[in-house]
Amino acid sequence: MDHYASDIALLIEYLELKSAIHIGPFTEGGEVDRHVARYGQSRKRVAKTVLSNAVELFMLKNKAQR
Repeated sequence: MDHYASDIALLIEYLELKSAIHIGPFTEGGEVDRHVARYGQSRKRVAKTVLSNAVELFMLKNKAQR
């Protein structure tokens, strides 16, 4: 998942986008979330995110799963 987030960051940097709106439908919602979590604050590239019927990927275990 990290390589998808870094690929998105490289593309946004290359295109010099600022204040972009990231849309994550279905399974791409996880990639959008990961990208925003890792790169969203750098140079104000992300304005908003939209997750439409997204399937979230849980990367951490909660207390009940341990």
